[in-house]
Amino acid sequence: MTQAIFLSYASQDADAAKRICDALRAAGLEVWFDQSELRGGDAWDQAIRKQIKDCTLFVPLVSEATNARSEGYFRLEWKLAVDRSHLMADDQMFFVPAILGDMPEATARVPDAFRARQWSRLDDGQSISAFAVQIAKLVDPRASSSINASNTAPMVGLHNKPHILPKPVASPRLSPHMQIALACVVVALVGVGIYVATQSKTTPPPATIVATDASKSTAINPLSVMVMPFANQTGDKEKAYIADALTSSITSDLARIRDAFIVPAATAYSLKDKNLNIPQLGTQAAVRFVLGGSVTGSGDKLRIVATLSDTQAGMQLWTENFDGSLSDLFALQERVTARIGSSIAPQMVIVAARESEKRANTPQVADLLLRALALELSSQPSLQKLQAMEALYRQALALEPGNLRAKTGLASIIALQAGNFADALNLDTQGRIAMAKRAADMAEEVRRMDPNEPHVYPAIIIHAQLSGDLLASVQAARRRVELQPKSESALGYLGFSLLKVGDVTGAKSAFERALQFASSVRPRPETYVSLSRVAFVEGNADQAITWGQKAVDQGPSLPSCYQVLALAYGLKGDAVMARKAAAEAVRLNPRLRLNLVDDIPWPGKEAAYSKYIETRYRPAWRLAGLPE
Repeated sequence: MTQAIFLSYASQDADAAKRICDALRAAGLEVWFDQSELRGGDAWDQAIRKQIKDCTLFVPLVSEATNARSEGYFRLEWKLAVDRSHLMADDQMFFVPAILGDMPEATARVPDAFRARQWSRLDDGQSISAFAVQIAKLVDPRASSSINASNTAPMVGLHNKPHILPKPVASPRLSPHMQIALACVVVALVGVGIYVATQSKTTPPPATIVATDASKSTAINPLSVMVMPFANQTGDKEKAYIADALTSSITSDLARIRDAFIVPAATAYSLKDKNLNIPQLGTQAAVRFVLGGSVTGSGDKLRIVATLSDTQAGMQLWTENFDGSLSDLFALQERVTARIGSSIAPQMVIVAARESEKRANTPQVADLLLRALALELSSQPSLQKLQAMEALYRQALALEPGNLRAKTGLASIIALQAGNFADALNLDTQGRIAMAKRAADMAEEVRRMDPNEPHVYPAIIIHAQLSGDLLASVQAARRRVELQPKSESALGYLGFSLLKVGDVTGAKSAFERALQFASSVRPRPETYVSLSRVAFVEGNADQAITWGQKAVDQGPSLPSCYQVLALAYGLKGDAVMARKAAAEAVRLNPRLRLNLVDDIPWPGKEAAYSKYIETRYRPAWRLAGLPE
C-alpha cells in the first residue's frame, strides 16, 4: 500500500477538487486525482478500483452537487471504499470526509461509515491549507514540521469566525425509543445548554457561579444545550484547530438528536469573550445546559477536559478527562464526542425529568416519556424498573394511542422482561416466546411507519432469538448498527447475536466497540457480561474473570454478572471463588438452572457447540456448584 490520498468528488465540483488537490500536493502528499491523470474506458475504471484498494486515506468531497445526484461514478467510489473498510480494524483511520461550502452535514446523502468519522468543512483558501496540514499529519506526523506554519489555519468546520460556522439544521426523524433516548437529550438538550469552557490561561477566571432567579428561567426549554468553543490551552496557537474541531464535532453530533434544541454555533462564539458566568450564559442564550471544555498538553500528548453545567442551578453536573495523542487525533475526537454524547444525555434527562413532575401546564405525554427515559438511565436493570417504565408507557398510550415513541418504548420493555426475567414472571418457554412476539409485533408496526427508527430492533432481536431464528436476529442487529453506529446498546445486541451463531471474533469486535462508546456515567453491565462470555468461549480464564468482576461492579443486583464470574473462576479451576460468585447468583435468582434447550446456538456448528458445552461449559458450571 502506498502513502497516497484518493480524492473522490462529483464532476460539478472539479474546480474545488483541483484546488484541494494542489494544496495537498504542496504539502508533499501524493494525490490520486482522476481529472489530471486518468482516462475513460475500462482502463480508467480498473485504475480507480486499484487506487481505492491501495490508497492510505480516502477523502470524499461532499457537497450540494453530490446530494443532488442519486447516481454517479463517485457513488461507486464511495461504495468501493466502504467495502474495503470492512476489512479494517475499527480504529483504523481511512475515511476523511470533507464538506464543500455551507451544506449541512446532517442532510448529507453519504454512507453511514462516513458519519462515524470527524468531518471537515472546506469553504476558503485558509481552510483548505489547514486541511492539507492535517492530512499530512495523518499520513506522517513528522511531515508537518516541513510545512510553512504561516499558511495554516484552523480545520474547516471549526472556524474562529462566527459568520462562517456551520448552520444548525433540523435533525432527521428518529425512532420512538430513540426519540425517548433522544427525548432525554431532547428534553435535556432543549432545556440544556452545553457550555464548552473557553477561558484560556490568560483569560480571567469566570465570576462565581450563582443560582438564577427562577422567574427568569421559566421560558427556557428544559432540553436546550449550548456548546461553547473549547479553549486551546496547549500553549501552541497552531493547535487551535484541535479545540475548534472538538467544538464543531460535538455540536454536530448533538444536532442530530430529534427535538433537541442546540444553540447555534454563531451564538456560542459571540459569547466566547464576554466572560459570563454559567447562569449569565443561560440567560443570554436562553438555554438550560452549557458544555464547556479545554484542550491541554505538550508535544504529542493531549488532554481534553469537558464539563456540563446546569444554568438554572448554577452548578456542574458532570466532568471528565480524556487522554490521547496528536498522531491519532481523529480517533481521539471521535471517542470524546461519542463519550460526551452518551454521558451528558442521562445527566440532562434526569435533571429535566425530576422537574417534569413539578411543572404545570406542560404536555402530559411528553412528561411521561421523559420520566420513563430518566428511569431507564438512572438505575440498574431490574424487573421492578421495567415494570415501572411499562406503566409510564401505557399511560402515555392511553392518552395518545398513536404515539410512536410510547409504542417503541413499550415494545422494548415487554421484550426485555420476556428475555431476562422469565423466571420471576413464571413464564415457560412458550410463554416467553408469546410475550416476546407481542412486543415484536408492536415494534414491526412502528417500523412500517418509520423504517429508520433504530429502537424497534431490540424487541425484534429478542423475539428472533427466543424463537430460534438466530440468523434473523443477526440481520436485525446489523440493521440497528447501521442506524446507530456509535450506540453501545446497538453494538451490544449485535455482539450477542453474533455470539449465538458462533461468530466469536465478530462478537468480540462488536463488544469492544460497544465499550468504546459506553457512557462514563453509567456503563452497561451487560457489555462486561458479554465480554466475559467471549473470553470464556475463547478459553481465556483470566480475561473472563477481569470482565466478570467489572460486570459485578457495574451491576451488583444482576444475577447474570455473578453467573459469568462464577463460570470464569470455574474455568480457572478456583472452586472457592467460583462457588462464592455462584452463591450470589443463586441468591439473586433462586430459579437459576442450567438450561441448554431454549435454543441451539451455533447453527451449522452443532458438533463444535456440543463439544464446547461438554468439555468447558458444563465442567465450569459444576465446579462452581451452580444448580442443574
